[in-house]
Amino acid sequence: MIIHHWDTDGICSAALLKTVKRDELFVPENFFLTEEEKNYIEKRNPEWIYLVDIALPEKDINFLESISDLCIFDHHRRKEKKKSFYIDENSPSTTFIIKNHYRLKEDLLTVLGAVGDKEEKILETEYRNDVEKVMKRYDIEFEQLLKITKLLDSNYIINDFKAVKESVDFVFRNKNNPEAILYNKKLNENLKKIEEEIKSNLNYNIEKNFVLCEINTEYRIISRIARILFKEYSDKNILVINRKTRNIYVRSKKDLSFLIEDAKKNYYAGGKKDVCGIILPEREMDSYIEKIKYMMEVI
Repeated sequence: MIIHHWDTDGICSAALLKTVKRDELFVPENFFLTEEEKNYIEKRNPEWIYLVDIALPEKDINFLESISDLCIFDHHRRKEKKKSFYIDENSPSTTFIIKNHYRLKEDLLTVLGAVGDKEEKILETEYRNDVEKVMKRYDIEFEQLLKITKLLDSNYIINDFKAVKESVDFVFRNKNNPEAILYNKKLNENLKKIEEEIKSNLNYNIEKNFVLCEINTEYRIISRIARILFKEYSDKNILVINRKTRNIYVRSKKDLSFLIEDAKKNYYAGGKKDVCGIILPEREMDSYIEKIKYMMEVI
């Protein structure tokens, strides 16, 4: 069974794995496993579980290890690393980890995963040549690659997880045909809805070293809004709060490892060096927001 994240990197990573593994696909709907999801996985009783691009809590990792041999491919921060855990926090995407591990030739899916996670910043890294080779091979501009990642992200953002599951086969079939993804009618319709929702929620205040943005939506646009604000205010810490879904999202130039570890003590939390996402009870949101502000100032 391949359990994968729902964004472009997770989808393309699962599609890359499909070139070497013909396993069932499973997409959790959050950064932790519900009891219903655990029951389903346990009933399926897979021989191997491949956890791809999603930093589940340790208790969920322990659960997966209790029912199957577990292999992890990821570039998110993780404390424990075992022989079958292929973790590289310096990789721009999980797609590159999988490609290198299995010595795969597929390049479009690999690059899409990295562009999805790094956006324009990928061009400032050693992986620029990989991106430019794909652009040349498929006669495609970088902005078109970026749009494809937003299109692939659109299903999870509007909470259409049935379509997320179907996306892996969709990109696998079109791994050498970027135009089929770029001009997909349904995905482009999704994108219009999302852009409208972002516009209506992009209201923020600046407080000292913070840009604070409170949003109110069922759409999963919290990380997208944080990216938009960070592009304009890269010298500040971005803090986006969605009380409807009980999410807090932080993006910063600082290494946020300390915040991830602190949040994990009591809440569902995860991230990478520059981002941290937290899910917590509504009654504790205000106090933890103040704690975040304090920690970001003193550390």
